[in-house]
Amino acid sequence: MTRRTVLIAGAGFSQPANGPVLANLLDAEWVSRCRLTTSEIAMVDSISRQLRARQSTPAPMSVEDLFSEIYRRAKTRGRWDVDDKVMDAQYVLEVLQRYLASTAKNVRLRRGSMLWERYRDFLTEASRTAHRPTIITFNYDLLIEHTLDDAGLIFDFGGVPDIRISDRRRLRGLKNNHPSVRLLKLHGSIGWGLCHGCATAKDGNAVATVFEKPYIPRSRTRCPHCETRMLEPGLVPPINAKAGEIPPKEALWELARYEIRRATEILVMGYSLPSTDYEARSLLSEAKSNSSAQSIIAICGHSGASPSIKEVFPKLVDSRARIEEVLDGSKRVGLRWWGAG
Repeated sequence: MTRRTVLIAGAGFSQPANGPVLANLLDAEWVSRCRLTTSEIAMVDSISRQLRARQSTPAPMSVEDLFSEIYRRAKTRGRWDVDDKVMDAQYVLEVLQRYLASTAKNVRLRRGSMLWERYRDFLTEASRTAHRPTIITFNYDLLIEHTLDDAGLIFDFGGVPDIRISDRRRLRGLKNNHPSVRLLKLHGSIGWGLCHGCATAKDGNAVATVFEKPYIPRSRTRCPHCETRMLEPGLVPPINAKAGEIPPKEALWELARYEIRRATEILVMGYSLPSTDYEARSLLSEAKSNSSAQSIIAICGHSGASPSIKEVFPKLVDSRARIEEVLDGSKRVGLRWWGAG
């Protein structure tokens, strides 16, 4: 039987490369590192304090709850209190998106470093031993793209017509070669610019243009396809309902469901599945009807996989290993193709 590997990568996958996990996304440590204006940093810090205050109440607010409320108000022309000012919620949302993009931009590794080589070798070996592995990621950062490029592995974004690559070199590579890896970024990317209502859209009403560098606009640019509408940041904040906000949502999520249903090996790396992320729960539950899955392994740290992950993957083997331990081979987790001896 052909081995079909699906890697599900969450924030913990990028944590060794200087990425935050959802629970500490708005912690002062990360706010201080972002590259925003002084007034924008003050706004994010104020929102962080609002979150901490709400987390100590009888009905605590999660990061997803906070972003969801700001998002709803932004989409309904509402307002949001920031310290003593009442501000347009759409502007608050835009600042938070720039904050998320700035934080994701810091996720990187120095080429040639030991950790970079381990990430590269891990993905190279997965590509070599499996038939076109699929990486399903909920992360915004470009760590996976940069690592695949460094390994010389050709990848696509599922071949979805309305996710369009702008780099001519990458397009030539895909035209002349079959992709070695399928990369599905379900929550968007800091490298994407979205054109909602694009006249050139094929599978929906929106187009995502894939750039090689982060698209973190202060003044937006026009869509290179319709040349009419302005591009918006191509990442969805950590709200409670995300699937409907990534274009083209149907094709992208359908591909992810298909790959999970047919996988013979599933690796969950650094993903906790927040209890309020109902779309992700529905997606991952496809594994329950997968009779081909020979192994489902979680690599989610010494504390183990979250209860929600164990619930959607009944056949899960929880390695209780840290990602770094798997990458450097110090802990074997049952993968035939990596550190198995």
